[in-house]
Amino acid sequence: MGSDSSHSNHDLPLNNKLLAIGVTAAMLLCITCANLLSPDPLPSGKKTQKKNRVSLPKVILHNAKLVTSKKTLEETALVIGVDGRILALTDEKGLKPWKKPGVEVVDLQGQVVIPGLRDAHGHIVGLAKHKVGLDLSEADDRYDLCSRVESHLVTYKGKWLVARGWDRSKWTDKSGDISLSFLDTYTGDTPTVLKRVDGHAAWVNSAAMKIAGITNLTPDPEGGKIVKDSYNQATGMLIDSAMDLVTKHIPKITDEELEEHWRRGLNAAAKVGLVAVHDAGMGAQSLRVLEALAKKETLPVRVYVMLSPGNKDFYLKQLKKGPRVGLYNDQVTIRAVKIFQDGALGSHGAALFEDYKDKPGFKGILSQSPYESFKISKLAIDAGFQVCTHAIGDRAIRLVLDNYGELFRQPDYAGVKAARMRLEHAQVISPKDLPRFAEMGVIASMQPTHATSDQSFAEDRVGATRLKGAYAWKTLLKSGAPLAFGSDFPVEEESPLRGIYAAVSRQNSKGHPKGGWRMSEALTPGQALEAFTSGPAFAAFEEQERGELKVGHKADLTILAENPMTVARKQASKLTEIKIIGTYVNGKKVTLLKMAGE
Repeated sequence: MGSDSSHSNHDLPLNNKLLAIGVTAAMLLCITCANLLSPDPLPSGKKTQKKNRVSLPKVILHNAKLVTSKKTLEETALVIGVDGRILALTDEKGLKPWKKPGVEVVDLQGQVVIPGLRDAHGHIVGLAKHKVGLDLSEADDRYDLCSRVESHLVTYKGKWLVARGWDRSKWTDKSGDISLSFLDTYTGDTPTVLKRVDGHAAWVNSAAMKIAGITNLTPDPEGGKIVKDSYNQATGMLIDSAMDLVTKHIPKITDEELEEHWRRGLNAAAKVGLVAVHDAGMGAQSLRVLEALAKKETLPVRVYVMLSPGNKDFYLKQLKKGPRVGLYNDQVTIRAVKIFQDGALGSHGAALFEDYKDKPGFKGILSQSPYESFKISKLAIDAGFQVCTHAIGDRAIRLVLDNYGELFRQPDYAGVKAARMRLEHAQVISPKDLPRFAEMGVIASMQPTHATSDQSFAEDRVGATRLKGAYAWKTLLKSGAPLAFGSDFPVEEESPLRGIYAAVSRQNSKGHPKGGWRMSEALTPGQALEAFTSGPAFAAFEEQERGELKVGHKADLTILAENPMTVARKQASKLTEIKIIGTYVNGKKVTLLKMAGE
């Protein structure tokens, strides 16, 4: 019948006992030696990485200032293993045991090493398009705006002109009408789409309206508005989903063109010191091209993907695959979903409880019904994905929080906390809802530069009373809410140092307003740095791996010429002048991707 495997060593003769003990000891010794010599394998796909393995050193960074949100460390050197993890933080004397043949030693000559800067909400392809397209952000008024467009058309050879960046709140003359006839004068028969800086509204011309089939009788689509004048004539201004009526007719770019955008956008992010970006809303083509690029090249920036549910077939197919963590040598993670609940404050699209102060009778726009948001969210949660919902107005924010609670139906919200649900932007929060973020563990994914850009018109939109819960970083942080900062580039500048400056000074790039705007909500330099490092790491379920200068963490590092904590305390406006020396991702010095023709 075969041997009985339940016999123990106690049943063996003495000589056999000794032999068994010797063999067991030898096996343990071999396993120990193997663990000491073998580095951790780089994660690929779903992680199976083993813990507690000892790695060999690969790179030593020394003669540096190691800076965290709390202090400048006494240690001046950092040892990185072949697995990309931090093996040791030590002083110069402690480096001797680590200096082995083949180990690269880098003298940083007093430069500053901080935990790698991360952006919790950006649009990488959008950033690339902004870099090469017509930038309308410096237009002073509607005449200047359209003159720039007209000049661009002289050499433009495309079938459609699409540009972005205008912001009426910054115009010196805000009184002129935005109309079809005015834009037509400058653009003629070229279909033209001029997107507002936030991407939530667009001024289009008659040629574009004709192709889209939009007339004065076309009804507003769900989640959008076709703006009309007092004579019920379309003005060419489209808000939120109404833009889709036109933009769906714009010819699609090829995969090759999209790859160039990915390369340009990733490089731009790396240049400002970012080691990771949470890309907020990715469709089928963009994800396909990103994955193809990550398979063949080393990306300069990690990408945390939020899927867009706009294409139902794509969305369901991705959910069926389940979350995928650490794909392509730990460069890409797909485990979140981006949902819209309302529009933007600047374009009057944010959904409010009360009327806009400067637009009586209008309360903004819900992108979709709360029930539809609930259905999309439940599909994601059931498939193991994180839900990240865009909500800016107080009404939209409450609806999202209510939906999150309903998804789990637990009085203590334990399920929500485990799922790390996110609320993207969270700009105008009802004071009643401020404590709910901490109670539910909902991550406030916010952008400091939105506050400093919006301060010029925010009170005009909602009035002083509703500003009490607006851009409330300090209040949320004090309550215990998780905070993760980003920029929402290309809506705002991609620089995280610009974001830290905005967070501590509450001033825009020109230093306005003097003394800061609603300074009671300003953060300390350390709090701001954490919101751009450990905060996004936590928001991506990565706090055990990244976000700090800590032994065992992945060596995702940003190297600067100066200490941002010292600069922030002395003269915050100088933060944006700090030189970015470079970055390390997964323990490797980042090199930029080559562009076509290079």
